[in-house]
Formats: sequence, C-alpha cells, structure tokens
Amino acid sequence: MNVWRKARILLIFFLISSAAYAADFHTGTVISTFDSGDYTYVEFEENGRKDWVATVKTAIGVGEEIRFADSQPMIDFESKPLKRKFDRIWFAAEVVKKESAPAPPDVDSDDPFVSAGAYALEGNYEKALEKYEEHISGNPSDPNGYYLKGNVYNEMQPAFPTPDPTDPESKQYREKVSKQVDAYRKAVELDPHNRLYLQALAQSLQNVHEFNESIAIYKRLALETPKDPSYSVYLGEALSAAQRYREALGAFDTALSLRKDPRTYRLRGAAKDKMGDVEGAMSDYKTGYLLDNSSKYALAPWLLRLFIREKRFDEGIAFYTKVLKTSPKVTDAYGSRGRLWAEKSQFNKAIADYNKAIGLEPDSANYYIVRSDAYVGLKKYQEAMKDAVFACKLSEFYCDFLEDLKKREARGWYWEQFATGRDPKAVYFYSRKDIVRNKGRVLVWSREEHPDDTTQTLADSDEKLSYTVARIEMNCRNRQIRHQKVTFYGADGNSQSYAFEKDDKFESIAPGTIFESLIENLCR
Repeated sequence: MNVWRKARILLIFFLISSAAYAADFHTGTVISTFDSGDYTYVEFEENGRKDWVATVKTAIGVGEEIRFADSQPMIDFESKPLKRKFDRIWFAAEVVKKESAPAPPDVDSDDPFVSAGAYALEGNYEKALEKYEEHISGNPSDPNGYYLKGNVYNEMQPAFPTPDPTDPESKQYREKVSKQVDAYRKAVELDPHNRLYLQALAQSLQNVHEFNESIAIYKRLALETPKDPSYSVYLGEALSAAQRYREALGAFDTALSLRKDPRTYRLRGAAKDKMGDVEGAMSDYKTGYLLDNSSKYALAPWLLRLFIREKRFDEGIAFYTKVLKTSPKVTDAYGSRGRLWAEKSQFNKAIADYNKAIGLEPDSANYYIVRSDAYVGLKKYQEAMKDAVFACKLSEFYCDFLEDLKKREARGWYWEQFATGRDPKAVYFYSRKDIVRNKGRVLVWSREEHPDDTTQTLADSDEKLSYTVARIEMNCRNRQIRHQKVTFYGADGNSQSYAFEKDDKFESIAPGTIFESLIENLCR
C-alpha cells in the first residue's frame, strides 16, 4: 500500500476512534481474521461476546490478545465490497497487542491532512485548522476533512459556556460551536448517510440549544438502527436538555429494552427526578448502581446525592450495607455509607467506613478529605489536619481544604456556625466546591434546604478592607437559584455579615447553563 495512503487511513481511524472515548479500551482474544483491500477485519471475543473490529491492514493471528480504543460501533453495518452484514463492528485506528503502542502521525508530513491530524493530537489546534483548510481547498469533496475540522473546534471550545450572553467567553464559545456546526453540516451534505457525521452534527446543534433539529437527527438514527440502543440514549439526552422529559423517558425505555446499561438508568433517573418522580429516580439509580458501581458511569454520586437531599439516611445506609454483604470490596459503598453516617453526626461510624475505603484505595484523596471532615466533627483537629495534608499531596484539588484548616487552626479552631439559629450543616464554605476565586472575585455558594429572604450569613474574608463579592445561593430541593453582588463591611479581616435584599427572589435554573451543572455538584 502507498505509504501516504496508509498514513491517511490510519489517521482517519485514529481521530474518529479517539474523538469521544480516548480513555477506554476494548480487549479480547482473536477468533478469526481476514484482509480485504486496505483493511483487516478481526473477529474477537470480549467477556464472552463475539464482535468485529476493522483497522488498517496489519498482521494479526488467531489466539492473540488485542486492544483498541473504544468508539461508537456501527450496528447492522453492511459492507457492499464484502457482500456481508456485521451485527456490530468497530473501526479502530489500530488494533495492537496489549503491550504494543501505535505510532502517532507526523506533523511534518507533506500531506496536509496527515499533518493536520498530528497537530490536533498534540493540542496545536490553530495549526491543525490551518492544515485542514489547506487539505479542504485541494479536496473540497472529502467529507472527512470537514468532519475532523469540526472535531478540532470541539477540542478548542471551553467546557461550559458562561450564562451571560454578553460575556466575551460566551460569545467565543458560540462562535466556535457555530463553526463546528458548519463543518459538520458540510460533511453531512457530502455524505448524508454517514451516521458518525450525523451524530456529530446533532451533538453540536444540541450544544447551541438547537434542540429541534438535533432531536430530529437522533430520531432518524434511532429508526435506522432499531437494534442499537445508543441512538435512543442520545435522543433521550437531547430531549432532556430540551426539558421534554416525558418524551425522554420513552427514548430511555426503548434503549433499556435493548440493553440494561448503568448510564442509561442514571439518565432516566435524572429525567424522572426533574419531573418530580423521586421514587422512580431512586429506583433507577439503585438499579444502575447494582449493575455497575464503578466510576466509569458516574452513577454513584447521583444516588448518594439523592439519599442526602431527601434525608433518607437510614434507607441509604441499609442499601449500601446490603451491597457490601454480597460485594465486600466495593470501595464506593463504604465511602457513601460513611457520608450518610456523617450526615447523621455518627462520625465514629463514618470514620470506620472511610478506613475501609482507604484500605481498598489508599491513593484516593477524596476518602482522606471526608475522613478529615469527620475528625473535625469529633473535634480531633490534629487528625483532621494530618488527613488534609496527605490529601493535598495526592491531589491539588483538595489543597484549598487544607489551607482553610490552617486558617482555622491559627484562630484557635473556632468553627463558625454560619447560619444563625439554623442547622450549622445547612451552609458551610470550607470546601473548594463552595468557594471559588476567579479574577479577583469570590463566588460564595451556600447550600440550604429551605432558605428564606432574611437569612443572615457569615463568611471568611481574606482582605482587610471592605470588598464586593458575587454571591450565589441555591435552593437544592426546588432546584432554584438567586444571585447578586454583596458588599462586606468592616476591616478586621475576620468574619463579616451580609444578607440578600428582601425582594430578591429565587428563580428556576435555566437548562444548559453552568448553574445546572453546579447545582448537580453542590447540592449533595
């Protein structure tokens, strides 16, 4: 095969397979293999299931252990050259032995298409766009050029747009996504039946809240592949983003009838929760957790947050205890049960569970932090400090917690009751998730189940002069938010009081904004 042709084929497979699943891999044993044209087709067995993967032509033997990066598989894929149909097949940049590693493409390639992909893989996105434009100018009918150009814009955009449409960062986000949509549209125009291009276009449209068109594409894909649950899941996500939760439930039901998947249970549970069906949400979260409680599906925190939000501590403790009876090495079950013991102020029991979690995952900073917090509840401040120091060494994310402990230690371990006359757990500001410093401002997140308009709240000040902060308060139960700028008074650098105006009202969180993500992370 011509070396440049091989490089181009490899690059297309590499970029497609790494676009959304860069961290996950499939591994299996080769059952059979054959070559056709420039490709090698490999039948392999993984966890008792037989599947196919296609890659650039390479030598692979029966019985070998292989590995390849996960991507969206093609369902009911019909190969006209081979005159056969594959129930499910992946297209991988390279299929290698477990100990092998694929060589990356070369940025100095004479082929701008190969060079563009190489720049994209190393994070030089501006140069990648320049090279893709060069490729497209010479190959205007190549849909892959437009598709991969759209992928570059996807890598360039910020993770979340800011809620203020006049904010420069928000404008920049929309401009990039708009260019991404244009690139994917062109790819679809050139190859209107390519599911990968259609899916990319639908997702980019969803990112700019063009829900109707996005939903229409996913409906088409779901109808074209009735045996593939993936597109029904994507459809459900798009419908949920558009707040069409009842329709979303139908899509998730269809997906689950085809495959019992933990992530789909989580998504359906979230939709039920938005509709006020707490019992339905709890049932789905529990079912998904029992299927797979690893971090891969991010289901564990959703279940724990619901137990805490609904104050169903005993039910949660009983659930995790039952899990541990049959699976005594589920680290999260110990950690989650410990959190619930802590919510009940039974800190010794919480610490006992955290100890077991740490025994299973000694390098997990999170368990040292929650154990530190439990030690604070017991007023064992030195033990709390020791855990916080170790957590900071494991992960910089938790160093703010350590710094806060040091400040409190310097003040004689005076632990303020932030909400006067209320449960001191209702509002607190000592974790990184609660205080975020950005461009000189302090964004203060408070967590209250039933806040009112006259609450006086205390907070720490790092400055010795009065200053203004942006305050954001969330009503976790009703999923509402209010925010305004508030001025601190006084100059002693210690706790200062402030309050909301009485006419400041809570409003529902707008879908698709950063606040929707924040409330999921803060209200737990």
